[in-house]
Amino acid sequence: MMTKDEIEAAVRKEYDLWVDLISRMGMFGVEKPISPSNLSFKDELAHLRTWQEITIVRLEAGWQNKEPVLPSWAEKYNNDSDEELDRINAWIFAQNKSRSYEDIYRGWNDGCQKVISMVGKIPESNFFRLSQFPWLDGYSLQDVVTWSLAHYEEHRESIEERLKIQ
Repeated sequence: MMTKDEIEAAVRKEYDLWVDLISRMGMFGVEKPISPSNLSFKDELAHLRTWQEITIVRLEAGWQNKEPVLPSWAEKYNNDSDEELDRINAWIFAQNKSRSYEDIYRGWNDGCQKVISMVGKIPESNFFRLSQFPWLDGYSLQDVVTWSLAHYEEHRESIEERLKIQ
């Protein structure tokens, strides 16, 4: 199992990999769909930023030892099924379609900095203990961070692969 410092370092590394990818996106265009998907880089970043909201709320609640107040969009859905997840993701796409890339990037970047900061602030005893918070259904805050990290890795690796065939 990774230590909290190693997890924080992994989050920072993933952020750095995204910053590198973002710096290379100029040559491809951030609003042009990345084949074979119909999603643009902007869409992917908006997707991650929206899901990031839940991670931040959970980490803040864990740090403050209180119940999380989920974003209103998250309260409408039970994301246990693929169908529900598809509905949520379609809603995220529709909500962000008209937003500027700059606005989405700013929110994403601020959110990443918030996650990194929260991981550093949360006491280790609260971070790793299973069932510490009833609202995590037996999981830990470490699980929240590793799920988020895996989500970022999945999208980054997919984008990198799709860019190779452009």
